Amino acid sequence: RLGQLVRQLASEGKYQEALQSARNRLTLAEQTYGEEHAMTATCVNDVATFTQAFGDFDAAEAMFERASKVQRKLLGDCHPHSIATLQNLASLYSVKGDKTKEEAIHFLVQALQHSASHQTP
Repeated sequence: RLGQLVRQLASEGKYQEALQSARNRLTLAEQTYGEEHAMTATCVNDVATFTQAFGDFDAAEAMFERASKVQRKLLGDCHPHSIATLQNLASLYSVKGDKTKEEAIHFLVQALQHSASHQTP
């Protein structure tokens, strides 16, 4: 429910409210599932996205890295959620002007996508 509210608020342009709802959702996920859970990592990624939009790049970077670490550990490197979070991190590096990290993450994402497309079910 909170996830739907976050998306609805964002679609209405109510970004500050969406960020607060995303933070509330993250707190609830941490209390319910703990810090090392896929749902918690998704919530961290969502908060990071809004945090980046508000210009707090260092906080967003730390959150994207946190989400990525948990997702890659629990879901695997080639999982779509893991790859999406890495893409968000690359986008952040682009905004920050860190071309070296941006290119490294893009290369990693391409390699993971290639690997995922060649895995057998």
